[in-house]
Amino acid sequence: MNALTNEGEALVLNLFRGVDIPAGTKVELVAYTAVSTDDDGVSQSVEVSDTGYSRKAVTFNDPEAGTAGRRKCVSNVDVEFGPFDTTGGQITSYGIAVDDVVVIRGLATTPKDIVKGGVIKVKAGELYPSLRGASDSFLDAVLNYVCKGHAVTAPESVHAGLFSDAGELADPGCSRLPVVFNAPQPDQDSSALTISNQQGGSWVATEDWPLVNRGKLFDQAGNELAVLVFPVEMNLTNYAAGDELILAAGLIVIKVG
Repeated sequence: MNALTNEGEALVLNLFRGVDIPAGTKVELVAYTAVSTDDDGVSQSVEVSDTGYSRKAVTFNDPEAGTAGRRKCVSNVDVEFGPFDTTGGQITSYGIAVDDVVVIRGLATTPKDIVKGGVIKVKAGELYPSLRGASDSFLDAVLNYVCKGHAVTAPESVHAGLFSDAGELADPGCSRLPVVFNAPQPDQDSSALTISNQQGGSWVATEDWPLVNRGKLFDQAGNELAVLVFPVEMNLTNYAAGDELILAAGLIVIKVG
C-alpha cells in the first residue's frame, strides 16, 4: 500500500506551501475489486458494492524504518469485511480513508474471493503503507496522518541549501534561500501531482565551488525536510568566485510517494 491518491498528494505537497493538515476523526480501511491504473484518486476505482460490505476502522503502530529508505506503519488489528450477501469478484486492493477521503492505496498481497455468507479477514501486520522522498521526521508526520488521523503542522517557511558530497557549501554566498511553491499541478510524465518553486533570490560564489550535485530543503528552524537530486545538467562543475546561480522558477520540483 504505497501510492498516495491525488487527494493525499495534495495534502502533503501543500505542507510545503504552509497549509496545515487538520486532524481526522476516523481512519477506515477501504476494499476495492478494481483500481484505476492512474493516480487520479478514487474516481475510476471500484469499491466493493456488496450490501454486506462496509468500510472498517483500522489502527496502526507508530512509523518505523522500511526498505529502500522508506518509512512505514504496520497495522496492529485484524479487520473483517462481510459476511457478504452475494458471490462474485475479488478484493484486489485496499485504501485508507481519513474522514471518508481515501489518501493512500495499494494492491492486496493476495486477492481474496467474495463468497456469499463468507468474510474476508485482513490480518494484523498485513497492511504496511510506506512513503519515501523526504526526511524521516517529515514522512513520519505524514504517516501519522494517513494511518492515525493526526494533525500535521506545516513549516512556517521553507529554505533551500546547496550541497556537495562533502556537505553543505560553507561559502558565505551560499546561505539558504527562502523558497515559495506554486499550487500542486499534474506531473507531465504521470498523473501524479507535483509542486515547483517560484523564482526568488540567487546564490553568488565568493570562492570556487566543489561539485554541487544536490540540495536540501529545511524549515524555519533548520530541520531537514527533503533532499533534492539535481539533474546532470544542473551539476555545478565550473562555478568560481563571482559566479551567480539564480533560483529560477521551476528549478525545484517535488513529488511524493
